[in-house]
Amino acid sequence: ADAARRLMKMGERMGRGWSRCTPGERLDVLRELTLQLLDSSTVRVILDDCERVQFEVHESLRKHIRDFTCYRKYGVSTAERDAIMLAARAEAEAEAEAAEAE
Repeated sequence: ADAARRLMKMGERMGRGWSRCTPGERLDVLRELTLQLLDSSTVRVILDDCERVQFEVHESLRKHIRDFTCYRKYGVSTAERDAIMLAARAEAEAEAEAAEAE
């Protein structure tokens, strides 16, 4: 009911024409249109998707920066470093098992 009243009031203002509205009335119209847009499920879904994509881009950028820092420091990328560490760990475990078997 309250939203319907606000929309009727907005329709009356817009019926007079935008140029005849006072700055306060224009602000009220824009505020009401913004509220109506934010109540729209389509707009909410798009905003949620944009927020998710923003988070993914942020994480990708952080990963890229960490990878570049590792590359500058050690001369290998983070993925290569992790593979080297994993291989070294597997070799150390194999040596430990061989020593245990003896």
